[in-house]
Amino acid sequence: MQVGRWTGRIAAAAAAALIGCGDSGEGSTSEGESDATTNASATDPSGDATTAGMTAGTTGDGETGTSTSTTMGPTSDPSAGTTSPLTTGAGCEPPLEDCGGGCVDVDFDPENCGGCGNDCTAQGMICVLGSCEVMCADPEVLCDGACVNPETDPQHCGGCGIACDNGQVCNAGACALDCDPGLTACDDACVDLQSDPNFCGACDVACVGQEQCVDGQCELQCMPGEQVCDNACVDPQLDVNHCGDCGVQCPAPPNGVAECTAGACGVQCDDGYLPDDQNMSCTNCSAAAVLLDGPIAYWRLGELQGMMTAVDEIGGSDGTYLDVTLGAPGVSGDGDTAATLGGMNLSRVNVPTFDIMPADALSIELWVNSAVAGQGTPFSYAVNAQNNEVLVYDVNDLQVYIRGTATGPTGLDVADGAWHHVVVTWQSVDGDTQIYVDGAPAYATTLQTGQTVTPGGHLALGHEQDGVNSGYDPAQRLIGDLDEVALYDFVLTPAQVAGHYEAVQGNMCE
Repeated sequence: MQVGRWTGRIAAAAAAALIGCGDSGEGSTSEGESDATTNASATDPSGDATTAGMTAGTTGDGETGTSTSTTMGPTSDPSAGTTSPLTTGAGCEPPLEDCGGGCVDVDFDPENCGGCGNDCTAQGMICVLGSCEVMCADPEVLCDGACVNPETDPQHCGGCGIACDNGQVCNAGACALDCDPGLTACDDACVDLQSDPNFCGACDVACVGQEQCVDGQCELQCMPGEQVCDNACVDPQLDVNHCGDCGVQCPAPPNGVAECTAGACGVQCDDGYLPDDQNMSCTNCSAAAVLLDGPIAYWRLGELQGMMTAVDEIGGSDGTYLDVTLGAPGVSGDGDTAATLGGMNLSRVNVPTFDIMPADALSIELWVNSAVAGQGTPFSYAVNAQNNEVLVYDVNDLQVYIRGTATGPTGLDVADGAWHHVVVTWQSVDGDTQIYVDGAPAYATTLQTGQTVTPGGHLALGHEQDGVNSGYDPAQRLIGDLDEVALYDFVLTPAQVAGHYEAVQGNMCE
């Protein structure tokens, strides 16, 4: 608008200049005639210059005349060599105009907008560059000639011309679903911020895990039987990290994993292993199978070199090592070691005053590895009345003594440099005596029917006694390794014997 008006003004000034520069007509002088033309700005009595230029001149016939013109463009003062400004109305400089009350800026005067008398105020508008415009209060903006709020107007949501779809409202300058009271639009859905776990309290807050949204806050809501531990719902009857109560962690054993059952820690063992009596560690199947069948004494002989006590795993009949080397590779696969005997003439394991020797039924189980010819003795029990009360004798030709009576030679040779599983069973009721080798029946006979074994004697492992803890003949000592010696107060069945042997082979855990 400003440019258009100035263009018009400049065009008018150019036209006036062309008219004033003609070469004939009134006001011009003929050749040879002298004239004096005075072009000066008239002044009022106060000396102020006016914008109306007065031109005074003498015609050719001597008459003098005057003419008045309104200057539309710059004029030159020949004497001063300066250019006077363009003026409008009664001496107003553009864009000012004289609208009867003095010079006004028609670009911004609301009562003379674009020209005198064009009053914007009558329409409640303001003048902007000579044009009446609507005036909007913050935060409204002008869209399609009207003031609108882009924060809430669904036809101009966020800006002019941005219309929301049907069923949507404009919320904070963004189109959103028109939700029922109490609901809020989040991710194109109307939700209850007080109870929705995905939009809890705000559209960008989601509850995690077992949290529920309660009154706009995420809170843990545990199931019956659960409790909160470490900001999580747990079942103390089953959780291995909170077994029975928060913070009670079940230790994970080698060869198995921890478990929590009824609020108590236990273990679940890998194949080839079984839980021990306390259900806290996993035992190789051979040892586990022995323990499950309930021996009255069990010497694994797996102590470290330098230790003196041969521990009874059942707890009542520890022995003492005498000239025994410990730490030889054992027969079981759980890292338990074996004892090496026979390095010295009196090498053995002493178990004195053995009060729990079974009287009327027994089973002796052991593993032996020997390659030396001789009368090697794995197991010797003597009482005052009988040196050979119970005896397993000669690994080159296995024989069994019950109360001094022997089976005689059996032809069972287990001294071949390999591990062999040997089990001897006897019962008083019928005198039945069995010898098993490597899990299978190998010899059977009848010994001392109706007799009973005397308790309280002396037990020696790896050497034969000719008296109670005396009369040790070096020729009858065991030279080799001994491992996993167990004693039962009942007769093992063939299935149990086979199961123990197979367990060591890693084939079963029963």
